[in-house]
Parts: sequence; structure tokens; C-alpha cells
Amino acid sequence: MIIAASGTMNVKVLLGVRECLSDESNSLKDLLSFGCNVAAKRYPLAMVQSDDVTNASVPIPLPISGWREWTCLPQLSIRSIKAKIDSGARSSCLHAFDMEFLDREGVAWVRFAVHPIQRNDEKVVWCEAPVHDRRLVRSSNGEVSVRNVIRTELRIFGRTWPIDLTLNNRDAMGFRMLIGREAVRGRFLIDSNRSYLAGRPKRFRKKRKS
Repeated sequence: MIIAASGTMNVKVLLGVRECLSDESNSLKDLLSFGCNVAAKRYPLAMVQSDDVTNASVPIPLPISGWREWTCLPQLSIRSIKAKIDSGARSSCLHAFDMEFLDREGVAWVRFAVHPIQRNDEKVVWCEAPVHDRRLVRSSNGEVSVRNVIRTELRIFGRTWPIDLTLNNRDAMGFRMLIGREAVRGRFLIDSNRSYLAGRPKRFRKKRKS
């Protein structure tokens, strides 16, 4: 059984008991199946394939993010960067400037600088990555431009997976990073009324009043 987060234990236990019953206990099996559905409906659900003896699809909860979250880009050595989670945008974007293109054994690479902290131009992180693609991207104001795309790992909620990031200077924007729906599909849900559900870096946590 694949368990992704707390809250699925009720489903797991009910399924386990159900599979231990004999064929003569069909009515009790039906009751336990109903219990599985009731337990599952308490949580936001995603359908994944389980590895139990029935090989059935079992609902498990997805993490819930706020509309803005602190994330990490470990392959770019960016330990903390605040991102806007925008389901209205298809692609994800990272603030980048001073881009320089390199050729390494026939493979195109890009070297660029990032200001990872919002409204702070003093801290700079230099990054390098292979150029994964070049794409036409329509901005929020309707302008279309060709952007370089890199593929790198995103870490949030203790999970890590690869995403595509377009590179663009976002100095005029409110966030240094934007995470679009392609990057979050099937990974977590979004609560647009809340923020920082994945936690904050220690240096950005609000101090409690004594």
C-alpha cells in the first residue's frame, strides 16, 4: 500500500481488514468498502496505484499549499526562494539576469545570476544548467517572447521532483519565482486563502510577541 501523507491510515487499515475476510463475508466487505470511501472523502484526494493483493486504485491525500510558498532549487544551489503558486499560468519561471551561453562538449549550457530574496538586490546566486529547450511564452500582459528553458529539481513539502523553468528577468515582478500548473499537477492542491503551508526558513519566521 502506498501511503503519501498522514490521514490515509484509516483507509489502509480498512482495506487490510477487508482483504482478510473470506468470500462468505460479502456484506461485511461491502460495509468496509463504504468505510474506506467515507474515510477518504475527509481529505483532498489523488488516485494512485496501490501494491496490495487486489492491485486496486486507492485514494491518498495530496499536500495543500498556499498561494505563496518558500521552496528550494537544490541543483541550482538556491536553498530558499519565495514562489507564487499560480494555477492560471501554464509554465513556471525563475528570475534570471546576466545570462551567458556556453558550449560544453556540444551541449548548450546557460550561466545566469539570481536574486533569490524578494526586494533584495544584494544577495546573488550564480547558477549553471543545460539548456533544455527554447519556447514561446505569453506573459501576463499578453506579450510573446522566446525564453530559454532549463529542467531542474524543485523541493517543497519534503518532496523533490523535476520541473521546467523558463528564465526571465523578473525584477519588476513581485516574486522571483512563479510555479505554474504544469509543475504542480498531481503533486499538491492550492488554497488561495493561505500562505507558507510548507513552512518558512528560520531567518524569515516571524518572532512571537512575548
